[in-house]
Amino acid sequence: MRVKFVRHGQTDLNSPIRKMQGISDYDLNKNGIKQAEETRDKLINEDFDIIISSPLKRAKHTAEIINEKKKLPLIIDDRIKERNYGKLEGQLFKKEYCNLNYDFESIDGESLDNYENRLKDFIQDIKGKYFDKKVLVVAHNGVISVLSCILEEMPEDGNFESRGIKNGEVKEFEI
Repeated sequence: MRVKFVRHGQTDLNSPIRKMQGISDYDLNKNGIKQAEETRDKLINEDFDIIISSPLKRAKHTAEIINEKKKLPLIIDDRIKERNYGKLEGQLFKKEYCNLNYDFESIDGESLDNYENRLKDFIQDIKGKYFDKKVLVVAHNGVISVLSCILEEMPEDGNFESRGIKNGEVKEFEI
């Protein structure tokens, strides 16, 4: 089963200075709306049966823009919200935070085990429910990066940042 994933459009925490966004619930900024519209236009001729989105505003708004012309069922799924970065939410981004083994749990964030388990549960669920459907998922860079590690292979250095995609980009996975 092939599934397309879209990273939400830009927010004020993505630009001009990159900050840790996690579960902080920011909506798209003007550029993010434009990116979502451009993604919608790129996907206009592709057939999907459903769209599944993270509940966070930036992803849900991106999904709604993509769905403006498609008018597909839009399913909100908590399992694909971004990782909780605890006390680092809203702080300046550092490359060291992209290591899969970084301990967010000790700063009131989400453990890697919990994060991976909910993403694996999401993948197993859509494989079972929608195996015969064309699915578009709107989520977050961390979600897409870690899913890439789960579905493809883990990077030797544990750093998943190279697996990420830009705001509004699309990545397809075989699940």
